[in-house]
Formats: sequence, structure tokens, C-alpha cells
Amino acid sequence: MKKLCMALLRAETEGEIDVILAANGYMTDDPNVWQPFDDNENNLSTINNQASDPTRALVEKIINAVDAMLLAKCWERGIDPRSEKAPSSMGEAAECFFGVRHGRLDSIDPTVRTSLADNIHIVATGPKDQPNYVIVDRGEGQTPQQMPHTFLSLTKKNKWGIPFTQGINNSGGTAVLDFCGDRGYQLLVSRRHPACPVDQDDDSRDLWGFTLVRRLGPEKPKRPRSMYVYLAPNGQVPHFKAVALPMLPGSVEGSKRPAPYAQELSHGSCIKLYNYKWNARSIATTNAREELEKYLYTLCLPVRISETRDYPERKQLEDGTETKGTRFFQTTLSGLSTNIAGQRSKAQKNSRLEQGFDPASASITLSGIGTLPLTITVYRDKDGEWKQLDKKRIPHGIIITEGVA
Repeated sequence: MKKLCMALLRAETEGEIDVILAANGYMTDDPNVWQPFDDNENNLSTINNQASDPTRALVEKIINAVDAMLLAKCWERGIDPRSEKAPSSMGEAAECFFGVRHGRLDSIDPTVRTSLADNIHIVATGPKDQPNYVIVDRGEGQTPQQMPHTFLSLTKKNKWGIPFTQGINNSGGTAVLDFCGDRGYQLLVSRRHPACPVDQDDDSRDLWGFTLVRRLGPEKPKRPRSMYVYLAPNGQVPHFKAVALPMLPGSVEGSKRPAPYAQELSHGSCIKLYNYKWNARSIATTNAREELEKYLYTLCLPVRISETRDYPERKQLEDGTETKGTRFFQTTLSGLSTNIAGQRSKAQKNSRLEQGFDPASASITLSGIGTLPLTITVYRDKDGEWKQLDKKRIPHGIIITEGVA
């Protein structure tokens, strides 16, 4: 099972996965091998209605990774997340467990943010025209026995009553499946954090669990419509024992480009999205980071983004300005508010913010919804020397996001 898990992790195309499944006798729709997601054969509409675009769907994975990190640290402190001793908000949790003042990443030094981002990674792998994205976190993780009730469920109340988490609806993590290639392939690998509790009857605490999600097409009369299933031979999530697995990106001697699957993860979760249909194909670029920031105005924990594919590096010019299509092999995602704070600190000619206009705060109260905080920031279309800026990189319109408070 470990060999199968690592083969699926290192597979970079849907065709490679097909070959691996066939070699193990799993290229079938046998219900003894593939279980319906959420134990519900009518799961297609629920899963495909989670998000209307791939960026927002990917953001759901980031939010879940942040939740996992906060929960792990809460248990490490010996605090029950549902108790009165637990933080009352995500910002408070980030300050209590990670030293991020008020949960605002612009309050800490960029080098500290980069170090902190080692807890959550997004890694681009595979072909340039059909990229894969691997999301890895060092968070609470799940046991093989609990995976059907957490990662593979849609209606559970796993995070209800925990005020410092965002992903409380339990179904947002499935939003990516509609954008995963032609077959809906998604790999899930996880091991429970040693400080986190497990059920008394769960004897899989020290084991790694993994499964592959796929979409089965309709086959009348037994299956009138498509449905999502996950690999579970004889009704069990595949599992095995290992101290750690190579899932994190790492440096390569003589190269600035990081390599995937280079450093080991001892606990937490790894999720791989195959042939993900996202416009920002080269992920570790300024453009890709800003695409994610459209839905992440604030982040209480940073995320490290790595591009491991064979793209040429482009650098900043000597005066600090960026060349067109700037691409870096690694960058840190900290949220749009942190980006704005960084722009304000730049020299006037390099900043994309309107000089003399500090971001303004306001609020609007809507009946039945409550009071919503607003932030107003003005961007300019020309730099300090009146040269036209790339309009595609200037945020526009109204961005609606969830805050950390």
C-alpha cells in the first residue's frame, strides 16, 4: 500500500494514474473497490455546486489547511478547541499559537512570514499545459478510520462549535473536484498529529491513510448519473505504517528551482489535484499569487508557493522594478491586505497604490445579515514616472472575502 500511495503521488498525468490503477486491479467501478463519496450515490450535484471557478475552489483548500494548523496547535497546548479556553476567533488563535499579532500578517517581518509559511505549501508539478497542484500542511491530519467522516464526507459537523475555524460547512473542500481534469482525480494522504485525540475504538492512530477520488460516468440502468467515488478496497481506506513520507518541496544543489517530494512529512495532510483547470498555470508568479488574493483579503497564516516545473526564471531589475511576466520559483502568499501594506512601504515610483490615499475603513449594515466591514484602496494605472502599469495586475471592482475576525 505504501508503494501504491507513492506511485499515485508521483504520477503527473491522468494516463499514468490509469496505468497504476490497472496494474493493481483497480481500474473498475466495482463497489467493493470504490465507495460513494459521503456514502451517497447522488453526490454529484452537491459537489459540483460548491464553487463556480477554480480559484475560489483552490482557496477552500488553503482555508482548510489553515484550520488544520490552528487545530493542531490548540491540541498541542492541551486545549479542547470547543472549550471556553479556546480562542474565540481565527485572529486570536493565530496570535496565541503563532505570535501573529491580531492575526495580521503585515504585523510581522517578511522573513518571519516566510519561515512560518513552511507549515503550509502549494506546489506546482506535472506538464505545463495540464498542471497538478499539491497542497501540504503540517496540521492535525486524520486517521485512516476517520477519513470517510472528514475528508470524504459532505454533511458532517466536524468543525461546528469551534469559533476559530472557517471551513465549518464540511463540503467546501470538494469544490476542486469539478476542475480536476477529465476524471476528477484527487489524491488524499494523511496521518494524525500525535497531540490530537482519536476515538477510543480507532486503532489506526499511527498509520498513514490514503485514497484516490475519481468521477464515474453514468451507466444505465444501474447508475443513471455520474457520481464521485473513492478508493476503499473491501470498504476500508488503504493504510500503511511509516515514520514519514517525502511530500514537501526541497532545494536542489546547483539549482534555484525547488524539487517536489524532496522533504519528509511526519504528520498532517497532502492533497494532489491532477490536471487542475486553472488559468494561472505557472503558480509561483506574481500574477498567480494575486489571483488567489482576490479571495484572500486577509490570511492569518502564510502559505509557501513553489514552482517545480521547467520554467525559466525572470528577475527583478536593478532598480527594483519587475520585468513583464515576472516569475519566481517560490513566493509567499500572505493575503491582499499584507500586499497592500507592502505596497505602501515601497518607494513612490514603484508602488501601485495611489499616493496620499491611505486605505479607508467603513462598514455597511444589511438587514438579516449584519454589519460588514469594508476597506477601500485606490490603485493607479501609471507609475511615478507616468509609465503605464500592467492593468491585468491591478485589482478592480469589488472583492468580497471572509475576514479573520
